[in-house]
Amino acid sequence: MIVIVIVGLVGASAYTYMLDRKIQSVSLESLRMASWGLAQLASESYEFDKALELVAQNVGEVDALMLRYDVLWSRYDYLLNSIEARFTRNQLNNEAELEELFGEFKGIESDLLLLTSAPKAVHSRQLLAQWQIQREGIRQLLFDNFIGDETNNLIRGFQQSWDRLANLRFATLDSIVFLLVYLLLALHYFRKWNRINSLSGLPSERCLHDLQELPFDCVLISCEIRNYQAMVSDFDKDQVGDIIKVFVDRLKSLTSERDTLMHIAPGEFVLMLRLHKGQSVLDCIQAAQQKTTFEWQLAENTMEISALFGVAYSLASQAQDFAEYHRYATRALTQSKSAKLAYTVFDDAALTLLMLEQKLYRQLLLFFRGEMTSLKLSLVYQPIVSIEDATLITGFEALLRCTSDKEIVISPRQIVDICEHNGLGIQLGRWVFNEVSLQCCNLYINLGFTGTVSINLNPAMLRPELVQDVNKYLLDQGLPASSICLEITEDNAALNFHIINNVIATLKPSGIEFALDDFGTGHSSLAYIRELAVDRIKIDRAFVKDIENDEGKARFLASVIAMAQQAYVTTTVVEGIENECQWHLVQRMGQVLVQGYHAYRPLTILQLMQLLAAQHADTKSFKT
Repeated sequence: MIVIVIVGLVGASAYTYMLDRKIQSVSLESLRMASWGLAQLASESYEFDKALELVAQNVGEVDALMLRYDVLWSRYDYLLNSIEARFTRNQLNNEAELEELFGEFKGIESDLLLLTSAPKAVHSRQLLAQWQIQREGIRQLLFDNFIGDETNNLIRGFQQSWDRLANLRFATLDSIVFLLVYLLLALHYFRKWNRINSLSGLPSERCLHDLQELPFDCVLISCEIRNYQAMVSDFDKDQVGDIIKVFVDRLKSLTSERDTLMHIAPGEFVLMLRLHKGQSVLDCIQAAQQKTTFEWQLAENTMEISALFGVAYSLASQAQDFAEYHRYATRALTQSKSAKLAYTVFDDAALTLLMLEQKLYRQLLLFFRGEMTSLKLSLVYQPIVSIEDATLITGFEALLRCTSDKEIVISPRQIVDICEHNGLGIQLGRWVFNEVSLQCCNLYINLGFTGTVSINLNPAMLRPELVQDVNKYLLDQGLPASSICLEITEDNAALNFHIINNVIATLKPSGIEFALDDFGTGHSSLAYIRELAVDRIKIDRAFVKDIENDEGKARFLASVIAMAQQAYVTTTVVEGIENECQWHLVQRMGQVLVQGYHAYRPLTILQLMQLLAAQHADTKSFKT
């Protein structure tokens, strides 16, 4: 439609241009000059005529008549030869008529000269007869130019051109109005269409802004298909679409006319369900779980489709702000995913936790800005030793610690999560790098320690710029590259696989080591060992717990250690050795390094320096 209107305007403009080409050489200045020249011809011929009449009546002067003759002669010459009068000559048959009139006019010059010597009366009458013909010719010329058909045609041409321009302006204005109306309608349609998910036909995320209140008798549920991203990678688009359609139909069966169901992301939905009389929140959640759990037949395989839920509701007897409770439900859904729970309810305890995290976030902002705050971040270091000799310190891991008001200890995991969820992850990672450099450089420069310092990489640090951060905050501060071991957890490796590989390939040639932390807790541990060029594996403490009381767990740990040692990595570290019995069991499983409370608890940098200074004679850990 827009193309048609534009083509129409272009066509109308081209048509107007073609019609106006005939008069394009005519300008208002040319018209004024032409009118002025002919008007002067008329005026000067009138003056000559009047002077001739006076001479014929013997009351006029011949010299005055000759002067008028010269003036009129000059006018003819101007009209026939000047550039300014070219427009006049080019119109109609003006040039030929002017030449003819000028020739006749020059023919009466001899008779004018006779007036100075012969009787005036006789010659004046002869001149009047000749001039009468000249005067009629001038009048006809003026008539043709100012009143005749050709002039009228020219004037009409100008008028038509102006009319066409006016019509074109009106057409352009109408077209602009039409286009604006069309675009407004298109925008309205687009917004309406964009508010509907094309796959499910449900209201989309944009409709969330329309909801202002959560009624007091409603439960707000954020729902996500379990393992949706894996489903997208394993199945084709049509298969995923079919699963979503069935999933939506099952969600619809939970709703009534008073309820709301929205499809806000590819695998994520929002339900606002009114509780029936006698129905509890738990009943509502269980009904949603039951409806959204079903089997899906794919070729010869059957897979179970289920959902994760985040639930928020209010115990107040009045409506609540929808946006606020939607944030609560989304947060609960995030907790369900991280804790691998079917559902999480955002209750008073969760609200208290949220308020605490918001307070911690504000304090973290102040801390990273270097401003006064009650929150304090610090590092401690847990030694890593050989299973053969607990006194042989081969390195240590930098661990985050946090205290707040009244020396309340806050979980490092909580601090990391707050930073990651609020855009402070990179600042936290750089702070850790900087603290490690400031505190540990002396161990290598003054004490000659040759072991490694292991630094955990939080998810935000896993990006291409990590190379620049390592250089700026670690290497450039004097920390030897051979002393650095960067630890990556399995979950983070899965999220940033290609980036990590590129970072490892860039930093390893300098001597920096990489470790795969929490080995065995992920879904694809062996695949990560095969694909990632890590130097060491750290077996998670979950495999060590209770091995002294459960022979099966001990055998399983032994198989994990054996598998790790055959995975072409340089070093295997077993975490979580808490007692002597566990130590001896692991000692029989192979040549590994150990990290745990049985060997050393985490130490402050001062305690670590004192420990290493006392062991300075150990040439296996120190230069001699």
